[in-house]
Amino acid sequence: MSQFGEALSAPANTYGMINNADIKFGEVTNERGEKVELTRGMYSKLIEDEDREKRKEAYKAYYQPYLQMKNSIASTLAAAIKNNVTTSKIRNYPSALEKGLFADNVPKEVYENLIKATKEHIAPLHQYSELRKEKLRLDELRQYDMNVPLVSGVKQDIPYDEAYEIMIKALAPLGEDYINTLKHFKKSRYFDVRETPGKRSGAYNLGVYGVHPFILLNHQDDLDSLFTLVHECGHGVHSQLSSQYQPQITARYSIFVAEVASTVNEVLLINYLLDKEKDEKVKRHLLNHFIDKFRGTFFTQVMFAEFEKLTHERAEQGEPLNVEVFNTIYETLLREYYGDTIVADEEMKYGWARIPHFYRPFYVYKYATGFASAIQIATNLLKGNKETLHAYLEFLKSGSSDYPLELLKKTGVDLTSPAPIKNSLAKFKQLVEEFSSL
Repeated sequence: MSQFGEALSAPANTYGMINNADIKFGEVTNERGEKVELTRGMYSKLIEDEDREKRKEAYKAYYQPYLQMKNSIASTLAAAIKNNVTTSKIRNYPSALEKGLFADNVPKEVYENLIKATKEHIAPLHQYSELRKEKLRLDELRQYDMNVPLVSGVKQDIPYDEAYEIMIKALAPLGEDYINTLKHFKKSRYFDVRETPGKRSGAYNLGVYGVHPFILLNHQDDLDSLFTLVHECGHGVHSQLSSQYQPQITARYSIFVAEVASTVNEVLLINYLLDKEKDEKVKRHLLNHFIDKFRGTFFTQVMFAEFEKLTHERAEQGEPLNVEVFNTIYETLLREYYGDTIVADEEMKYGWARIPHFYRPFYVYKYATGFASAIQIATNLLKGNKETLHAYLEFLKSGSSDYPLELLKKTGVDLTSPAPIKNSLAKFKQLVEEFSSL
């Protein structure tokens, strides 16, 4: 079996070459009125542009190569799914899903509860889609209208040093030791703050056992950069404490719990910013920012998780997987999750073709469970619950010394029940209602 490893990974490797090396996006119009080839970096900015025609042009150009290569990409994804199903059977797992959950010792009920509870409480997401259509004054809401901020004219300039000080105040509920750790990070220059030639895009934390975390940013002095700083510092402190309190073999925490520490920080930050903000327009902007963060990190990942479950089940039943099957499943799920307010473009049903995570089966659900866990922990921390604070700091020191579900149970989060998912969905409903009322 091990000697088949390279052959079985061929679909994922082929898709990686297509997606990262071979794909050429369509053209868009730059500031000077010239046609230029779209890049991923340009797309992330243009899809949020207030000019709807620019958003539409970028959307069409971005999806162009995926539609052109739809059959090739469908072939690689179908092969990856069938490989996973076949190896699951050979290794005597009850299903491909249970094979995917085995390493973290997660029962399939956790996965199923996540999807079931989310779909039972999906109404606020439909309400938010309707709110988008109304606020943007559109006759038809389309996929390229889903990322533009709903509150225009709010541009917050937040230099790095100011962002750091805001973070220190916002994370005060985590206690003096946590704050002192962050102060030590800055004093010891563990942050690489600015964009430089050849530096990787985005932001990331690299925890090196026995040394210290390296937190690399590309700070742009805006609200997104403030949230990114807070997010990466969550990973950084998690890495620092796990290295400090665990032997090397258990210091590296699992992906299942990785996003908990970062998201707890983001929830504390948004609460701090909303509490101190007096300007209603800025307050609406902050709420809109966090609602969209919630939508992308939770609802979209649950939808992706259900897509994986349904496609693997088809393969297990010996049913075909091709472009038409993937399109039908993906479009059906989009409508279930985001409601009938969105008018479908031809491109919309091809969303599956651009998701590299589908080649790492049953992984994306961890973003959603991590987010839900963080919502519950942060809510209790904001109530001043000392037991939660002590348990959470112990969790950050635990690395991978126990299975992820057991580590989370010590913080009061039990993902074997739907309660944490329902709590986070209630929080989303509250955010949408507050935004709507403002």
